[in-house]
Amino acid sequence: MPKQKSQHVDDPVAAGRRLRAARDAAGLSQSELSFSGCSAAYIWRIEAGTRIASLQLLRELGRRLGVTEDYLATGSAQPGAAEDAQLLVDAEVALRLADIDVACGLYAAALERAVTPHERGRALAGLGQIAFRDGSLPDAVQQLEQALDLLPADLGERAAHIETLGRALRAGPGHRRRAR
Repeated sequence: MPKQKSQHVDDPVAAGRRLRAARDAAGLSQSELSFSGCSAAYIWRIEAGTRIASLQLLRELGRRLGVTEDYLATGSAQPGAAEDAQLLVDAEVALRLADIDVACGLYAAALERAVTPHERGRALAGLGQIAFRDGSLPDAVQQLEQALDLLPADLGERAAHIETLGRALRAGPGHRRRAR
């Protein structure tokens, strides 16, 4: 009996590309994403489009990557993704306009809803900037260090956060950057 075509994945190659994009956005290697029952080699095959993951496997991969199985399988839009991205934009605008209370609330909400390391890093960086403005140097150092660990190395916005972190370390005795 011939193998039946999968009904839950629109196109194996496209699904593989979406999995790779979600994994890259989450900052994970294939090995880091793998788990018992789903090896890094199998993830490679899914990403190459030579294997079709079961819906259960797509659900678990999606859970680990902060996306839905529907997105991985068919590319359907992430529910709430636009609203979550807008939270960070609104928080950054509020911070630049010195509306600190609004910015703090928006960054806290964005941190709570963050699904990728980049989103979490942006929210923590904003909260670190606010903590520095408020004179809470230990909180600023902690949040900015965490943010810098999560933000991509080539991201231009890191410069402002590194500068603020340096100023917080210089202003607060006893606060040293931990070794990497």
